[in-house]
Amino acid sequence: FDPIAQIYWRNSELDFAAPDALLASLSRAAPLPGLVPGNEASDVETLAALAREPAIGNLARGLSRTRLLWDVCQIPDFRKIGDDSHTRLCARIFEHLARDARLPADWLAGSLDALDRDDGDIDTLMQRLSGVRIWAYVAARPDWTSDGTEWQERARAIEDKVSDALHERLTARFVDRRAAQLMRTLEGGDGEEMLSAVRPSGEVVVEGHSVGHASGFAFIPDPLAEGPEKRLVLRAARRALREEMPRRVAEVEAAADTAFRFAEDRRQILWNGAPIARLRAGAELLHPQVEVLGSEFLDEAQRGRIRTRLTGFVAAELARVFAPLHAAI
Repeated sequence: FDPIAQIYWRNSELDFAAPDALLASLSRAAPLPGLVPGNEASDVETLAALAREPAIGNLARGLSRTRLLWDVCQIPDFRKIGDDSHTRLCARIFEHLARDARLPADWLAGSLDALDRDDGDIDTLMQRLSGVRIWAYVAARPDWTSDGTEWQERARAIEDKVSDALHERLTARFVDRRAAQLMRTLEGGDGEEMLSAVRPSGEVVVEGHSVGHASGFAFIPDPLAEGPEKRLVLRAARRALREEMPRRVAEVEAAADTAFRFAEDRRQILWNGAPIARLRAGAELLHPQVEVLGSEFLDEAQRGRIRTRLTGFVAAELARVFAPLHAAI
């Protein structure tokens, strides 16, 4: 590892005699070479702003009030709007706590009610979610509210509601962008330059977008794709799987019998866990027919190659199962 030339440091031996003394102790120089002050943190910025206000200075007298002011200044600014709204909020919280020892229930309720909405665009929901998380932090302080558990549950419920709405908006935007990208690619020419791949897990990726999953010789579209976008996804998948499916046919032909097994119903044949064929009654009881499952990606010749390989697997499996019976005869 490269040697560490310096470490960020902030004094932990704080002076709570008064806000100015607290600020001075937070700005104290490092005691050793190599220790350097970091960028000014938001809690120090909030403290510096509030310490300049006469009303706050009158309330923050003595050790306990200065400690309380510092605790309030450490409320995280999840919103990061860039104005003084967080400082104003901290000032109001401190004033309530300094005067009344607890935050007013009606003020808490009103603040949370204003955030209890799931409408708006992505930016609006993100700001609302950040606001809820500030109140969740405040509610987690048992000495700041009269019923911390109730307020925590209320904040958590609103956070879940807004988070769900934000997830829906983000999903919709992703789907819209994917559809637009696929449309440009598919309509832009013959598709020869389209970037596509099938991951080892079977995920089909086109132009960086996941469009579904290849299972055996079938394609399962992304369930988020609906209507016109689903048709785009299917078109993109057909192009992406043009080379993949012949490769899979060759892989089935070369696979050992251990790559295949019967499903629980003993009728379907699975390859690497995916169904690719089923058994049909044959002319004789111990000679069933193999029927390859329908797939738009296979032609008749490819179906025949798969059928031949699986017929060999079925014959070997029947011979193995009935070997004790044949030995006893």
